[in-house]
Order: sequence, then structure tokens, then C-alpha cells
Amino acid sequence: MRYDIRVDPGNGRWYLDASWRTPDTPMPTLDDLRAFPTVSVDVNHGHVDVSVITPDGNVLGEPDTIALELTGLPATTREGRIRAVVSDLIGRAKAAGAHSIVIENLDFASARAEGRETSGDRPARGKRGRAFRGLVTGIPTGRLRACLVQMAFNAGLAVVAVDPAYTSRWAAQWWLAPLRAHHPETSGHHAAAVVIGRRGLGHRARRRVTGNQPAPEEAGRSTQTRPGHIPAPPSPQPGTPSPHETSGNRKA
Repeated sequence: MRYDIRVDPGNGRWYLDASWRTPDTPMPTLDDLRAFPTVSVDVNHGHVDVSVITPDGNVLGEPDTIALELTGLPATTREGRIRAVVSDLIGRAKAAGAHSIVIENLDFASARAEGRETSGDRPARGKRGRAFRGLVTGIPTGRLRACLVQMAFNAGLAVVAVDPAYTSRWAAQWWLAPLRAHHPETSGHHAAAVVIGRRGLGHRARRRVTGNQPAPEEAGRSTQTRPGHIPAPPSPQPGTPSPHETSGNRKA
């Protein structure tokens, strides 16, 4: 820690500057991070949707939504709300035993720069164009990501950015219905958070029809020794009466 003290004779004020250097911390590899649960985040206009994903790609607990309303607020208030959301995410990660937080590698800088120019099927003018530009402007992807990287590093967590391609489409096709079967209030954004988390853990976005693979620590164990396995009843020995037979009607 170094302190620099200086005085400005013009206004008679003293200034104290502090500087320090953080120790070099080796970054964990993706394989190391994927051995633990992760917290996946889907950033949207006015809210952030969160899911906790286990190493085998399944959802842990119930997906949740964190409000993040920034429209019309001053910069200092927006910064405070973003930091509050990031603190919430870090707390959830710590509680779940996660070593990482997964987000989409989104960047709307080009969309903001294009303004009213037409780009593919993107609405450009009129009511739909204004609504689209307002929606893009209201998603704090850049600031949230920067704040998340800084605060997560200080908390000993890693941030993993994944490809956002087809996240919503795969979420609606493969994950929305199964999630709603257990949690009826689940939205498409919650399902998107699941897809984001699975990508961060190296799994495919689509859901296996026959179920997901077992966790890495369980993959090497036989089915009979895995937790939750219900053994089949033993086969009756020859000459042993079945439960339906009694001493009175047993056949000779």
C-alpha cells in the first residue's frame, strides 16, 4: 500500500492518494470450474433471470428473477442497482457452492450505432422501431458485465461468457415445458438462463429425451451404487412359496 500526500496552494486543500497492487492469482481452467455448480444469468430489460445449474447440466432448485429497473434513473442510482444485483448473484453462487457465473457474450454497441438504419429483419422506423431501440438501450449488458467481472473476481468467482446464438429458441423448444411441469411460473427467460448455464458447463443446449448424463463424480459408479437408486426385489428361490400362495392352497 502506498500513500501520496500533496497540497494545492491555490485552494489550500490537501489530497491523499492511495495505490496498491493485488497479488497475482492463477485463474482456474474451464475444466476446474465445470466440476462445480454454476449460476447462469439471462439479462433482460428491467430484470435479470437466474438459474443454478449442477455439473451434470440439471437445474438446482427453482429459477428466480431479480428486478433491475433502470429507466429514467440518474447514473449514480443505476450504478447502485447494478451493484446490488451483482451482490445478489455472488451471494447465490456462494450459497450453491458455485465457482463461476455464466452470462451471454452480448454486445449491442453495433445495434445502438446503427440507430434507424435497417439491418435484416430488425425493425427500424415507426412504433416498432422506437420500441426496439428503447429495449436495446434499456439492457445494461456492458455495465453489468464489467461490474460482475470486477466484483466476482474480488469474491473468488470466475465469469464465463458464452455464445448467445439461438438461446431463446432452444430454451423454448427443449426446456420451457419440462421446467413448467415442476414450476408453473417459469418463463422463457428462466429457460434461457438454463441454456446459458449448460453452455457454460460444456453441455449441449438441447435436453436429452432419456435424461441427462450423471454428474462426473457419479459417472464412474455402477447404477446400483448411485444415490437414489432403488434396488429391484430379489427373485424367489426355487421351491419357495410366492406371496400369493398359502399353506392351505399351495400346489403339490
